[in-house]
Amino acid sequence: MDIAVDLNAETTGTLTLDPVSLSLPAELGIYAAAEVYRDMTSVLDALAAHPEQDALHIDAHRVDMLDASGVQLLVAFTGELHGRGISVQWVAPSRTLRDSAQRLGVSGVLHLHADAPVA
Repeated sequence: MDIAVDLNAETTGTLTLDPVSLSLPAELGIYAAAEVYRDMTSVLDALAAHPEQDALHIDAHRVDMLDASGVQLLVAFTGELHGRGISVQWVAPSRTLRDSAQRLGVSGVLHLHADAPVA
């Protein structure tokens, strides 16, 4: 399977299937929340259309700004994925993302494991 969907990579990253992945933008805050939410909805739609996919790779190496709204989006999104039986595999999560998740106590909820390579 080789499916690619370009979702305005400049501001919100890129969604690519095979394996299913989502690339997060550098700024994951209130001002980008609506666009990131649309990308996440597109990912969920793509996953629904391909039930054989049981994992999502989230490339978070570019995240260098994260606020509470960005964290809320990630928590809700990963919760929805796990509710659908889809595992999350973080790809090179940035130090900013790791530190913010740890400070807010959501590393476990995000399944952001300490052994994932850092960008």
